[in-house]
Amino acid sequence: MNKTRKKWSTGVLSATATMAVLLAVVVSTTAPVVMTATPVAAGSAAGLGVTMTTDKASYTVGDTITFTVTVTNPFAEATTFTWTDTPPAGITMATTSGTLTIPANETTTFTITATANTVGNGLTNQVTVTCLNGIGSATATFAIVAPANTSPTLSALTVTPQTVAINNPVTATATFTDPGVGQTHTMTWNWGDGTSTTTSAVTTECSSTTPGMVSATHTYTTAGTHKVTCTVTNSAGGTATQTASVTVTATQPWKQPPTTPPTTPPAKCHPPEKQQPEKQQPEKQQPSKPKAPWKC
Repeated sequence: MNKTRKKWSTGVLSATATMAVLLAVVVSTTAPVVMTATPVAAGSAAGLGVTMTTDKASYTVGDTITFTVTVTNPFAEATTFTWTDTPPAGITMATTSGTLTIPANETTTFTITATANTVGNGLTNQVTVTCLNGIGSATATFAIVAPANTSPTLSALTVTPQTVAINNPVTATATFTDPGVGQTHTMTWNWGDGTSTTTSAVTTECSSTTPGMVSATHTYTTAGTHKVTCTVTNSAGGTATQTASVTVTATQPWKQPPTTPPTTPPAKCHPPEKQQPEKQQPEKQQPSKPKAPWKC
């Protein structure tokens, strides 16, 4: 009798346990499911991976810098990321922010461009990529060097007017080109009368087909022929020189005093010879023939 009860009890317990498990499964499938993700360390290979490289290690002033950014989405669903760029001084970014959507567990690459403006070594650009559940960042280090020491080319110097009276201004002009991109230029003028002028204006030519122009004005206080010299110096130390001449008169060329004839003859002059009147010769009278008293 006791053995039968024991077997029956075991069967009841087994059925009860099975029902409890089934009940637990039903409850778990009807409960709300919450997906969570733990933010990962910046640049972590196991999480949000971000890398950035440059197309070159060193750039010249005026060059275009290309940054290549690679972002890996570590999540099991497509995710939208926001990126921001923090550039160093000395470069100008084409853009500094943007968004991108990356499919689950995939990698996307994009580029950012900038212009090199100022010489610098060990410059570091940083990009930061963020999303709701992660953040990553990466940096790229590069250098900007000065342009090669190329010299500008200065056209023939023109002085207007070429003849001028003292205390009146003249204007000297010329044009120049420079193969060095982004160069600035300073003009030094030597006027040939012991004076000089430095024009510190920052003048940059647009291109080889649109040259820069140099110009300056000067007033002479001494008469004579003076040589004007213009020297253009670029920011890399290259120079070019041209010269021209200007004639400075004591008075205005069109106001010279008229020439007055002398009032006394030169010492070697002789008085004019007196002209003798021509003598009139009387005409000779032909003798008349006597007329015959008769007729033949």
